[in-house]
Amino acid sequence: MKKAFTLAEVLITLGIIGVVAALTMPALIANNRKKILETRIKKFYSVINQAVMMKIAEDDSIDYTMLTIAYEPTQILDFIDKNYTQYLKMTDIKKLTKGVAAGLPDGSGMYIYKTYVNPSGQYGSIYILFCAEYKNCKNINEAGIQADGKNLFMFWTNGEVPQTEYENREELLSLCASNPSYCTTLLAHDEWEIKDDYPYKP
Repeated sequence: MKKAFTLAEVLITLGIIGVVAALTMPALIANNRKKILETRIKKFYSVINQAVMMKIAEDDSIDYTMLTIAYEPTQILDFIDKNYTQYLKMTDIKKLTKGVAAGLPDGSGMYIYKTYVNPSGQYGSIYILFCAEYKNCKNINEAGIQADGKNLFMFWTNGEVPQTEYENREELLSLCASNPSYCTTLLAHDEWEIKDDYPYKP
């Protein structure tokens, strides 16, 4: 006759399972977040570049002429409509106070804004912040808009990552740690893999 487990033995076993789960679940969740970010940012780099190439193939260049005022979301909406809407599938577009958030089919998103216009109104700085989770774009802190290397990643509006004179990975790693706007540059160098020494944990 087989001996049945006692209640105490069952409780001890369940307790051990609970402890093991508590120890391993945070690592599993963090690894899943990392994989989602790697997949989505790599895909975004591909689709935004494809959209830009199709726009340039049709009209020779990206149209920036409507962007005459810094932090003016209505002009950003016009910019998106003229340059991206036909070539990039978006599930939602939301005008915020200083820029525009747009959702993408995989659950990620982008926030587009212009920070500076020179006195002639012809030149300035316009950027895309990529968000692995669209909610981070919709709820962005517009009081201090900046890439953080964790939830928000800087791209230029031509689809490229921020450029730097550094090519060595150690230099790019140090630059990312001191200025998160360049973390996208590091990730591109690493072929969109978040390595163990990446400064910011997703």
